[in-house]
Amino acid sequence: MNNAEGLKALDGVFYRRLFRIPDYQRGYSWTKGQWEDLWNDIQSIVDGRRKKHYAGVITLHRINEPKKSPEQALENLPGYAAYHVVDGQQRLTTLIILIKV
Repeated sequence: MNNAEGLKALDGVFYRRLFRIPDYQRGYSWTKGQWEDLWNDIQSIVDGRRKKHYAGVITLHRINEPKKSPEQALENLPGYAAYHVVDGQQRLTTLIILIKV
C-alpha cells in the first residue's frame, strides 16, 4: 500500500491482497495484554462508543516477480496482488486470527 492510498477500512486492507511475512521479520510475539487492548478497542466500536479505530500503520511492499513454487502459486492469481508485510505484522496477524475465530 503506498502513501497515496491513505486510511483504509479493514475490508479494504484485505481486499484482493495476499500477504507474505519476509524472513527478516521476527516471529509472532504479541501477548495476552496486547490482544486484550486490541479487543477492547474493537469492542468500543461495536458498542457504539467510537465509530472508528486507528489500528496503526501497516506498511506493505508489492511483490512483482512471478512465483513458481506450489506454495506461492496463489500470488499469480489474476486480480490479486502479493505484498511483503514490512511493518504492522503483529497487528495484521492478530486481526486475521480474530477474523478466523
